Amino acid sequence: MTDIGTTTTPTVTPRDLLAWTREFLADENRWIKGVSYAGDPIAPSACCLVGALDLARATMGAKRDAVEAAELQLEKLINKSRSEAIWDWNDAPERTHSDVIALLNQAISGQ
Repeated sequence: MTDIGTTTTPTVTPRDLLAWTREFLADENRWIKGVSYAGDPIAPSACCLVGALDLARATMGAKRDAVEAAELQLEKLINKSRSEAIWDWNDAPERTHSDVIALLNQAISGQ
């Protein structure tokens, strides 16, 4: 007998979250500094790196541990600890959209 009340949801990995985030931020107009989201927080028009990662979590239904693992990958690459460091890195005056995409590419490839 099949239990129609249960479904199998694929596990969202940190790599999945990072790839979604990169795809969202690929358009430079969707990347911002200084705030997490621009526009509607449910469907923002732009996000900072942390905001886009959070949007990926919400959109994909990822568990918190996958988000924490993705944040840890980013933190290691920028040589910082704590998620606020990602905000600081994103918001640095010298930071560019290309830097953000390069960081995401590096995290996705596991380097």
